[in-house]
Amino acid sequence: MSGFIKEMEALKREKEAAAAPPPPPPPRVVTAVPPPAVVTAPPPVAPPPVVTTPPPQTVQTTAAPAGKGSGKLVGGLLLGAAALLAGGGGVMLSSSWSDYNRGRKLFCPGNSECKAIADRVERKALIGKILFGAAAATGIAGGTVLVLSFSGGSSSASRGMSLALEGRF
Repeated sequence: MSGFIKEMEALKREKEAAAAPPPPPPPRVVTAVPPPAVVTAPPPVAPPPVVTTPPPQTVQTTAAPAGKGSGKLVGGLLLGAAALLAGGGGVMLSSSWSDYNRGRKLFCPGNSECKAIADRVERKALIGKILFGAAAATGIAGGTVLVLSFSGGSSSASRGMSLALEGRF
């Protein structure tokens, strides 16, 4: 009998197990899904300030009419400067001749001062030559400006200075 009871208890358990609702499923583990990353655009960059420059101002100029005789004045001044330079050169050369003659009277060469006298003569002669060269260049420029300043009338004044050369070779 004891076997019969055991069988009966096993049947009873089976019926109860079949009649009982199935056990609830194990709780589902829900992992939280992170919200999708929100990508926001950087704040709009303000456009660089527009720098407006004022339009360039144009100034219209007209050439002043050439004063009569301005070329003559410049030419005359250049010729005067050439005369002054030539005068300075003459003074320096005459001073060097004076020093040369003084050295001859002191019986150069042979005197102890001859070297110093010779140096002074050379220095003064060089300065005189430089002044004469500058006088020549200034005189040529002044003469050229003076010759070109004489215009042949009002027609050449509107065209500017002109020079015509003619010759047969």
